[in-house]
Amino acid sequence: MTDAEDQNPSTGEVLGPEQASDGPVGDNYIALISQYTERPDLLLETLEKNDPGFIKRMNAKAEERSERMSEARFRFGGIQAYSSLAVSVIAALVLLGLTVYMVVNEIASFWAIIALIVFYAVSQSGPSGFFELCRGIADFFRRNDRKPD
Repeated sequence: MTDAEDQNPSTGEVLGPEQASDGPVGDNYIALISQYTERPDLLLETLEKNDPGFIKRMNAKAEERSERMSEARFRFGGIQAYSSLAVSVIAALVLLGLTVYMVVNEIASFWAIIALIVFYAVSQSGPSGFFELCRGIADFFRRNDRKPD
């Protein structure tokens, strides 16, 4: 190898370190990024300087979007509440009517009325009511298993 090749190797298993540029350009970028990260007011100032009215437009859009989402959530909540109320009332009236029909026509049995009552309780309280009902039945059978004969 010659002296020129020793100073600037371009082949071989291990290459020498590349020469860095004269100016610390990468350090300047990192300093600028960290400056904006640590001081958001500078970021806002720079945005406003480069795009006048940017902050005001963004605030207006954010407020408009927030109002639209709030109104949509409120409207959906109202629809959901009235639908739930309607289903509850309809279920109560149908089960009451069915019970009266069974009693008037003398086809009502004890277990049929119990089944209607259980169905009504579950329809009014949702899944939590169903789980409570199952838990109560399981407790009933557990208590009966423990009693000595």
